[in-house]
Amino acid sequence: MMLNAPLHDAERSRLAALRSYGIMDTEPEAVFDDLTRLAARLCDAPMAVISLVDRHRQWFKSRYGIEVDGSPREQAMCAHAILERDMLVVPDTLEDPRFEDNPFCAGETRLRFYAGAQIVGTEGLPLGMLCVLDREPRPDGLSEAQRLNLQALARQVTKLMELNRAVLSERAQLNESVHRTRNLITVVQAIAMRTLAGADDLNDGAAALMGRLDALGSAQDLLLAEGISGAGLEELLTRQLTPFIDAGDPRLSMQGPDVTLKASAAEAVSMAIYELATNATKHGALSNDKGRITIIWRRGDDGRLTVEWLEQKGEDAPMSPTPRQGFGSAVLGPLTAERVGGDARFELRPEGAYWYASIDPRFVLDTASIS
Repeated sequence: MMLNAPLHDAERSRLAALRSYGIMDTEPEAVFDDLTRLAARLCDAPMAVISLVDRHRQWFKSRYGIEVDGSPREQAMCAHAILERDMLVVPDTLEDPRFEDNPFCAGETRLRFYAGAQIVGTEGLPLGMLCVLDREPRPDGLSEAQRLNLQALARQVTKLMELNRAVLSERAQLNESVHRTRNLITVVQAIAMRTLAGADDLNDGAAALMGRLDALGSAQDLLLAEGISGAGLEELLTRQLTPFIDAGDPRLSMQGPDVTLKASAAEAVSMAIYELATNATKHGALSNDKGRITIIWRRGDDGRLTVEWLEQKGEDAPMSPTPRQGFGSAVLGPLTAERVGGDARFELRPEGAYWYASIDPRFVLDTASIS
């Protein structure tokens, strides 16, 4: 009865590493085919394959002298080979209990000799094998020179796979940049149209528009500095509040864990904080020396992030006007809710303005800290 190879000790991590290369089921490539031909020639073997061992199968990225493009994992000689420390050389497969009943060895294919060098990813885990095969037993196996050559070629397979992964990563980042640029244009257009449409005076409208675009620009600066995919929440808050109040001012308190927001959520929170700070300067806590602003953010057990803005506007604060259903109200409500995948609401309480946002875990990159 054929012996199935046990799973690798780090099988889950090994499979994740393999899939990160994006190479499974890709089209044949001459650079890989050159390596299999060279391996066969240097080892004086009629067949050679680059075999990658997936969860339920082995798949040949390149093959020389053999017609099949893979096999079920239980029939894969390479599934045994990736468990070795380095190379596996089997002079006669029919004398090895792991392979004596393997259909590739005992059947018509008659693979009697196997030698493989591991293809090891940057994570230090074996992804597959570069192996040479023969239909005749080879009692002497490989010479030392052949062993070294096969190992060197296996390292070149890894280098090619690394290059492929880098290209895929660059392409994904480019696509993300294009997508982000298109979204940003849409956001700028919406800001301009809604701000100017709701303005009673053109000069006031222009000033409001420039302030909102500056707030959006500040968020973009932070995204570019920290990586376009996300921005740290505390740094984002500090940047948006700096034009209104110094970070060390006793009227301002910020409390929460280290979290990173994805770009769309970072932009939405940035715009909301700008609107809140503008309102606080005109009518709330920042219009006098006695007001206070507290910003608190927390992670729930479900990974959801909540952000709260609480004002104590102080005795000398002017009377807050009745909220208008303009761009600012939309930013503090439905527009933010849409871009954070959750909820957002604004209230004018007797003690001062209150704002709350609930951000879906999908829009939070750093999920390590929960409070």
